[in-house]
Amino acid sequence: MEGQIIWAHEFKTGHFIYVIRLENDISVKTYVVKGFKNWAAWKNFKAGDGIGGLDWFDKEKKIISADSPIYPLE
Repeated sequence: MEGQIIWAHEFKTGHFIYVIRLENDISVKTYVVKGFKNWAAWKNFKAGDGIGGLDWFDKEKKIISADSPIYPLE
């Protein structure tokens, strides 16, 4: 799946939340922890960036897997 990051926030604990609007206009979120293995893939993304390779973690709760094989969209 592809989408655009519409909001990214870092909490004092080193946890990040990314809110992403998918191509079908549904907003989803993912949670990333600084220092975990998936942090390297997410650390350069910011609000406004296009992102591809998104996979569901929990479709009913609209949560994207932070371990998705993500890549930037041009």
